[in-house]
Amino acid sequence: MSQLSNNAVLFNNIPESMPVKGKDLVFVQQSFDLNQILLNPGDFVLQTLYLSLDPFMRFRMRDPKVKSYVDAFELGKPVINLGIGRVIKSENSQYPIGVLLEGILPFQEYITVVSNNSNCIRSVVKEIPGIPLSAYLGLLGVSCWTAFIGLYDIGRIKSGETIFVSAASGAVGQLVVQLAKLEGLRVIASAGSAEKVEFLKNELGCDEAFNYKQEQPRVALKKYCPNGLDVFFDNVGGATLEAALSMANDHARFIECGMISQYNSSGLPGPRNLTLIVTKRIRMEGFIISDHKHKFKEYTNKMIQLVLDRRIVFKEHVSYGIENAIDGLIGMLKGDKLGKALVKLAD
Repeated sequence: MSQLSNNAVLFNNIPESMPVKGKDLVFVQQSFDLNQILLNPGDFVLQTLYLSLDPFMRFRMRDPKVKSYVDAFELGKPVINLGIGRVIKSENSQYPIGVLLEGILPFQEYITVVSNNSNCIRSVVKEIPGIPLSAYLGLLGVSCWTAFIGLYDIGRIKSGETIFVSAASGAVGQLVVQLAKLEGLRVIASAGSAEKVEFLKNELGCDEAFNYKQEQPRVALKKYCPNGLDVFFDNVGGATLEAALSMANDHARFIECGMISQYNSSGLPGPRNLTLIVTKRIRMEGFIISDHKHKFKEYTNKMIQLVLDRRIVFKEHVSYGIENAIDGLIGMLKGDKLGKALVKLAD
C-alpha cells in the first residue's frame, strides 16, 4: 500500500435550495503516496471507513457570514461530518496503527491528522461483539443521544400519553418511536412513503402511521389523535408543526429537534397558529445535543443494553464508496432513504 486514490467530496457553491451534484457538491479524484507522507511526532494517517450523512449538513451549506451553533462548510474544501477511520500510519503513541477512531472527518478516503489539529478526533471506538461498526455513528452515537435527550430531558414523557413523531423512519425518529413505545406511550408517526409507513407500523410497532404526502397532517391527526396529543417530537416544522399545534392538549410539550422542511427553502410562512402556544400553555423547546454532553455516556450504555437485549430495531441505508456520497446525501435530504444514512468507504 503506497500509491492510493484519495478521492473527496468538496463544497463548491452555496445552494439556493436542494444541493445540486456537480455544482454545489463536487466529486474530485486525487491520489497520494503513503510512503511519501512524512509524519512528525504526534501525527498519524487515517483510512476513512464510514461517514455519517445527516440533515443538519444542509444547514452548514450557507454563507459563513451567517453565524450559528455550528460553522458553515468552507468553500473549496471537503465537506466534513462524523466518521470512523482506522489508523494506518502513526507517530502518535496514543493512536497506534490499527486503532479505530471516531471524529469530525473530511469526506475523503485518507486523512493526515497533525498533532496540533487532532481535536477533530472525539474518541477511540471500542467494538462490542454483535454490534456493527456503523452503529457508532447512529444507533450508539448522535441518533441515540438525540432521541434520549429529546424524550427524557426535554419531553419528560410519561406512560399513557400520546406522542406524535414526524420524520419517524429516519435515524432519530425510529429510535424515538421505539423508546416511546417501551415507556408505554401511544405513538402516532408520519413519514414520506408507503414503504416507510409499513416499516413504522409492522416493524417498530407504531399505533398509527401515515404518509404525509398522501394525507394532510392536519386531517391525519384529527383521525388518529381523537383525544389530542401530549408530546410532539418535531423533526420537520412547517405545515406539520402547524397541524400538531392545532391538535395539542393543554400543557403539551413540543420537542423541537429539526426543521428539515425549511432547510431548502426561503420565505416560507411559519405556522399561522402560534397563539395556541399561549392559550394551551404549550412548552416548546429546541435543543442542541452538544449542550448535553454530560448525558452521552449514560444514554449510550442504556442503548447498548437495549440492543443486546434485542429490544431495538435500527435500519441503515448505506451508500458504498466516496463516489456515491453526494447521491446518498441528496437522497437523504429528499427523504428518499429509509433509516440512518451512511457512506461506507472501506472494511
